[in-house]
Amino acid sequence: MCRQKWTCCRGKCYHFSQESKNFGDSRAFCNRMDSKLVKIEDEQQLNFIQSQITYYSWVGLSRQGTASVWTWEDNSQPLLEFDWEESSRGNCGSITASTMAAADCAKLMHIVCEKRLSCLST
Repeated sequence: MCRQKWTCCRGKCYHFSQESKNFGDSRAFCNRMDSKLVKIEDEQQLNFIQSQITYYSWVGLSRQGTASVWTWEDNSQPLLEFDWEESSRGNCGSITASTMAAADCAKLMHIVCEKRLSCLST
């Protein structure tokens, strides 16, 4: 089983925080737990994440400005086409149970962290 407050699915563990933080503080929050903001790589993962949340939550997707491309924390570009709500002020990615959206990085939102299944106790 994963450590307390972590949920596992398909080789990864997720922490769905009830705390609200801005994007930068959310990244730091995940880093303190040896994890990163979630990177959504396929439809199954997207569906799982969305089934677990009810509020807007940060994901590890951001850009340097409206003229820049969106990248995940590992600097890779999204492989999925998201039903995306674009925003001229939003340079950070957020997710709800039904959509993903660009949001102002200073907003306070819940956090979804992820790490490999190595969070399993031995």
